[in-house]
Order: sequence, then structure tokens, then C-alpha cells
Amino acid sequence: MIKLLPDTPKNNQPNLFHSQLRDMLDTNDPLVALAESIDWHFFDKTFSVYYSDEGRQAKPICLMVGVLLLKQIENLSDENVVLQWKRNPYYQYFCGMHEYVPALPCDSTELVKFRQRIGCRGIHICDTCLFRTGYLENQVISLYTATNQFRQGCIK
Repeated sequence: MIKLLPDTPKNNQPNLFHSQLRDMLDTNDPLVALAESIDWHFFDKTFSVYYSDEGRQAKPICLMVGVLLLKQIENLSDENVVLQWKRNPYYQYFCGMHEYVPALPCDSTELVKFRQRIGCRGIHICDTCLFRTGYLENQVISLYTATNQFRQGCIK
């Protein structure tokens, strides 16, 4: 079982050597607005039940949910969303980063494991989040299509 991390860090203290990521971005960008409209603490509280206090430390829930949502919003594969996250500061801000990180957020296989961990209910919560924000109001989306094998387990 994966060890639970503390809630998503709330460190907004400026770094002497690096600029804040938000200061470098266009605050009118749709991803910035979407990131600020999502209740990320809700995901921390809801999905923390799927974690244990034992084992290796997990990636922050906010990060994993953010990458999962970006994958769906941008219609990317697991491999491509992880690579694009490394290259795109807007993706990093969306996932709660305060400074640019020149590294992959996780291995693409960790997204598969995260989807399995949160199950159908968790995926439905992520879907609902995107609909409620109005970001995808005219699109039919479903994170269930992430993998055919996972979809078979969710849809009965």
C-alpha cells in the first residue's frame, strides 16, 4: 500500500532564487482560471482514504488528480501528458506547483495505478469536477476511456 502524504503543501513563501510560477504566466489563461476554480482540498480529503500510513510515500493527490484532469482536457495519452507536464509551466501551475520543475511529475504507469486506486467512484468525481466548472460544458468527456481494460471494470 502507498503511504499517504500530508495535504497538498501550502507554501506560498517567495524563493530568493526562483520566481513564482504564477508570476510568469498569463493569469487570463483558461488553465489558470480552471486551477483556481477547483477545490483541490476536496480531492485530498476524498482520496486520502485510499492511502495508508505505511510503505513508500506517494505523490501528492493534487498532482495526480491534476495530471489526470489535464490528460482528459487535452486528450493526451498517459505518456504524453507526463512529458507535456515537464515542458509546460501552465500544466505545472494547474497541478499546484509554485515553481517550475524541470522533471517528470511521475512515471506514466503511476497514472494507471492511481486510476485503479481511486476506482470508478473516484473517476466519476473527477469527471463531475470538470463538468461543474463549466470548462467542458459542450463536450462529452469521460475518464473511463483511459484504458479499455479499466473501462470494462467500471461500466457494467
